[in-house]
Amino acid sequence: MTALPANSTDPADSLAAKACALVKTDKGRRLIDYWFGLPRDGLLPPRQAFDPVDIKDLLPMVMLRDITADGTSTCRLVGTGITELTGQDFTARTTERQFPPAERERHLKSTQVMFSQPCGLVADLHLTSAGGQALAMENVSMPFAPSKDGTWQTLAVFAMLAHDHIYIDGKVTMSGVGPVHFIDVGAGAPPAM
Repeated sequence: MTALPANSTDPADSLAAKACALVKTDKGRRLIDYWFGLPRDGLLPPRQAFDPVDIKDLLPMVMLRDITADGTSTCRLVGTGITELTGQDFTARTTERQFPPAERERHLKSTQVMFSQPCGLVADLHLTSAGGQALAMENVSMPFAPSKDGTWQTLAVFAMLAHDHIYIDGKVTMSGVGPVHFIDVGAGAPPAM
């Protein structure tokens, strides 16, 4: 968990600590700490500030997405752990297909909220394995500043809730999404949805 330096007056330290309080997993808190430490000119760091080498420990469960003005999100980078867990490589695929039909509209809306009022998000994903096993995973997503062509990007990490070393009886699919909580990055945080 993020600990504020004793004499810190940097608002990012306070925002990072508040964000970490919303997050349940060590991987999620690690991503928050990393993201708030990136250089920036304004609220959001540029995508170019992200160096995968800095978070090698998280890479198997990381996803980098491009989001266009209409809210369509395409996976640019998908960690090998996500591919192994789902049995699918989502690279270059739209993320909407990963969500159950009943959750797609809420996914689109939460993505639009992230960029209309710059903020991160955290949500619990409900998964079902091929053998019918129910699992829960946390998703923490943080935004980058838009590129010159207006494309937004998010950096996300996924972590199993309870622990990472459980036996999973077959590949998993998403069966639902819990409440989405937004993370204040300096522009406030919208209400959960």
